[in-house]
Amino acid sequence: MTSDWEYTFRQRMADFSALGPAGPSEIPLSIKVGVVSGCFHAEHSPLAYELIDRQLDALRSERQEFAVELHESGPELLVYAALGTAGLTLAKSVIDLVTAIVKARA
Repeated sequence: MTSDWEYTFRQRMADFSALGPAGPSEIPLSIKVGVVSGCFHAEHSPLAYELIDRQLDALRSERQEFAVELHESGPELLVYAALGTAGLTLAKSVIDLVTAIVKARA
């Protein structure tokens, strides 16, 4: 039996996947940057989200294949990761965005 969150997650990934990968060997990936306790939503952490929004604005000016879903427990990034002989690799811009989110939470 599938729970509500599993159904919602699968639907979110299916919708994102429908956009199509940026390259032939890329797979959709969800990166959840959450918190152990408390709330990390834009409404409750406005200063943190100012930093995150600045990083997102910089990325949106480039050609990026990603989406951001906001949750009370922290943002979720939907990205395409390259699958190659070295394993799974993420674009530097995605790593920079995750770093910005972690720094904003700190």
